[in-house]
Amino acid sequence: MAEHIPPPAPAPETPGPVGLVELFEQSMRALVRGPAAFRAAALRPAPAFPVAAAFALLCGAAALGINAMFAAITSPALSARVSVGVLLAFGAAALGLFGALYALAALVLYALGRGLGGKADFARAAQAAAALALLAPVQAACSAFAYAWVVPTALGAWVAAGALEGFFGAPVLAARGLCAVFAAAAIGAQFLARTAAEQALATANAVRSVAQTAAVTAELSRQMQALPGAASAGAVPGPAPNAAPAAVSGLDLLRAPDDAGGTPPPPASAAASAGAQAAAATASMQGMQQSALGMLDAMQPMLSNPAMTAKMNPQQKAQFKQIMTMMADLRSQINSGKPLSPAEQSQQMMRIQSLTMSLMSSGLQLPPMPAPAPAPAPAPKPASGGAP
Repeated sequence: MAEHIPPPAPAPETPGPVGLVELFEQSMRALVRGPAAFRAAALRPAPAFPVAAAFALLCGAAALGINAMFAAITSPALSARVSVGVLLAFGAAALGLFGALYALAALVLYALGRGLGGKADFARAAQAAAALALLAPVQAACSAFAYAWVVPTALGAWVAAGALEGFFGAPVLAARGLCAVFAAAAIGAQFLARTAAEQALATANAVRSVAQTAAVTAELSRQMQALPGAASAGAVPGPAPNAAPAAVSGLDLLRAPDDAGGTPPPPASAAASAGAQAAAATASMQGMQQSALGMLDAMQPMLSNPAMTAKMNPQQKAQFKQIMTMMADLRSQINSGKPLSPAEQSQQMMRIQSLTMSLMSSGLQLPPMPAPAPAPAPAPKPASGGAP
């Protein structure tokens, strides 16, 4: 009887190379477990450098996408003016810079690991730098919140210390203390950079606000000057403030007192003069009201232009509604026939102009306003001497 020979045991399978999906899983575990996750990853082969670099570039692209989304939300006007070609060129340059920073981080980790007595090769340093690259989109998301940008930097120190301990076998205290120093320096540099960027943005917004306010003021002044009767709307007839007294000649001294004008005018003449002044004041006030109505008519199409109102945020819409309400109230007061004093009318117009300038200075583009229509030419007079 033949002896039964058991089949040979299968040889243990050699683990394959680490791909993008497994590298992502290892990096996610490293964010939570730190040194333990890197010790477990050390039992598998290190990923090839092109795989680790591709993973880092994907993380950088995700961070750029988050930053672009925030920029489109906070500055829609600026995003609309940037062309697609400029965005692609900027994205390519940013990814190239991110790739250079990834290679620099791998070199720094390799130098620190070797300096602390480690024995791992550069591939492990590239794997640890890829785990750090996963924090780039987290950093981009946290930048939108106050003081949340500190968290990814502190978490990066924890991951770097875990890589030095798990991959290179560096001493715990030395690795964590060194990474803590690097994290503190990075947080300080980020704070200074963010402060400088905020100051530069505030200065740019102030300069833009002044420029837009000047443009709005010039445009409104042009429209007011173009209105019929605007130049003489506030002119009130009366004596000139610095008018010189009439010269007295020698013949005036020889005239009778009645002829020299020494006696006051008769009552009828004084009443006529007062009536003429009242009529002139009424005509002047009516002219001011008509000028104000003409200015409102000129501002109405400018403010109602769809090119300006299409991209308003909630605050700008509230200002726009307030301006339109004030313009409607002023128009109704003028049309109602109730007399408005020049001071009240001037105050209301100044408030409307101030709100309009504030609305324009908040980032809206001032649309071109149509030029006033030319006055109709007078009809030609018939030639004299013709047949009736």
